[in-house]
Amino acid sequence: MRSKIDESDAHFRLKKEITLGDMLTPISVLLSAAALWFTWSHDADLKKQQYADQIRHSASVVTAKVERWSPLADRYFEDI
Repeated sequence: MRSKIDESDAHFRLKKEITLGDMLTPISVLLSAAALWFTWSHDADLKKQQYADQIRHSASVVTAKVERWSPLADRYFEDI
């Protein structure tokens, strides 16, 4: 009859062989982490680009309105 200590030691034995599944698991985790990092950095770059595009668009709208304001002001004073 084996004691409880002998049974629990059976769970903690080290294998001296490496299977294909044992090698693929860390490789797949590393590839997933690299893909996550790449996607995250690409998304951050896209957000920066979209923000810059919004700023450029707003600046062009303001510039067009300022350029149009001078002739409108001249026309207003001519009408008065």
